[in-house]
Amino acid sequence: MRILVLTQGFYGERIVRNLRTIREWNVNEVKLPHIEFETALDEPETVEMEGLEDCDILLLACEETSVPLLIPTITERISVKSIIVAVDNPRLVGIGLENLLKYELKKRGITCIFARPLCSLTPCEDKHIDEFTKYFGRPTLEVTLDEATGTISSVRVRRSAPCGSTYFVARKLVGVGIDDAERRAAILLQCYPCLAACDVDPILKERTIDYAAHLIANAVRDAVESACR
Repeated sequence: MRILVLTQGFYGERIVRNLRTIREWNVNEVKLPHIEFETALDEPETVEMEGLEDCDILLLACEETSVPLLIPTITERISVKSIIVAVDNPRLVGIGLENLLKYELKKRGITCIFARPLCSLTPCEDKHIDEFTKYFGRPTLEVTLDEATGTISSVRVRRSAPCGSTYFVARKLVGVGIDDAERRAAILLQCYPCLAACDVDPILKERTIDYAAHLIANAVRDAVESACR
């Protein structure tokens, strides 16, 4: 599968490194410079983006509000099957623009998913995005327990957050009591250099970082409950 990632700094670069652990994928990165919002809005065709190439998935892991405005222009320059927009900061794109882009791209046969945050991504009946979520998206774990001590003895990551935080949390959970595991996982997620914003997302109705913490805590809860059956 061919994945093209648009980045603007460490946040996106870290995601690219994690995606490249899947050897079957061809993951390329285009590092975008600062792009003026007014230019992206009024003259998107004038924005230079070197390195664009045809892909199965276009992943936007950018930090400027100007970049989502360029999606239609990008899809005119290259062939794109599916698009994932990482919305780890609700300021990146408003719900109005999100709905407009999804509507316009759907008419052209392109699936566009806005993942709030990126670690919430789940299968959506799109061939390419569903292949992506076999490895990355909403975290899922498998644990083994030490029944004598009531602690977690090992953790296997079945699906990781694209930023890699799931592996960080998994390593730190070994030896933690099962009654404390959910809370510890949520705290650990916020200790990881995660760039999920502290702003309240109008769709999620809570801070993005808190939502991400709930996702990993729920993954731990489900894994422990499964191990206890």
